[in-house]
Amino acid sequence: MTPDSAPEFPDDAERWQEWWAHNEERWLDLRTRVRSAQASPEGRTTTHERAADAVFLSQHVIPALIASLADDQPEAVRREALLALAEIGAPSAAPLVDLLGGTVCAELRDRAAAVLAQLGEVAAPPLLRGLVASADPIATGALLECVARLGARAVPDLFDFLASGAPPADKCVCLRAAARLARGDAAGRASLRRGARVLRGLCADAFLRPWAEGVLQCVAAAECAVSPHRSLDLPSRAAVVADAR
Repeated sequence: MTPDSAPEFPDDAERWQEWWAHNEERWLDLRTRVRSAQASPEGRTTTHERAADAVFLSQHVIPALIASLADDQPEAVRREALLALAEIGAPSAAPLVDLLGGTVCAELRDRAAAVLAQLGEVAAPPLLRGLVASADPIATGALLECVARLGARAVPDLFDFLASGAPPADKCVCLRAAARLARGDAAGRASLRRGARVLRGLCADAFLRPWAEGVLQCVAAAECAVSPHRSLDLPSRAAVVADAR
């Protein structure tokens, strides 16, 4: 079995484990490897070689790891696959979002969400793309929850999307994610609070206004619950409506 040939999977889990045990160092954290110029006895790694590694990773290694999360695989295989996907980093994010948005069991969805949360901010762009593309209520709920687990790490990409020329219906979905964040941790609320101007701007759109107002009020209510006497730089509902007119 050579490093450039992945075993057929999931038909032979033992063969896959053997292959991964001998080759994991080559594939873990490929993001860092691709961005750095690695020295070798023959000289620096060429762009072509790094591109070939990235292609092999996306076409063979990550799909095999995703497949190894299935319920019919041994628990040890699933555990090692999760660790490997988390260590690989950014290239794992989009396939995991696809898995999260698919028709899978709750346990498998939870595993995918856990890895995405570990990946941090690199998971935010594919999560938001998956969220606006989702047509399944269960998958949408799982994606919303995953964005909430990212907390403040998802906010920059969230505001980039809200400030873009995306369709209003897609922005509504992202505002739902923002509302979920506002009800989450303090760091997420603080990040949303700093983007209040963007949210106020969305109130100018009659279709988006109820959603944007809702996020602003979620942030204000959560902040007041923590510090009831604190002066907030957030408008009241009446002020939001007045500003939008």
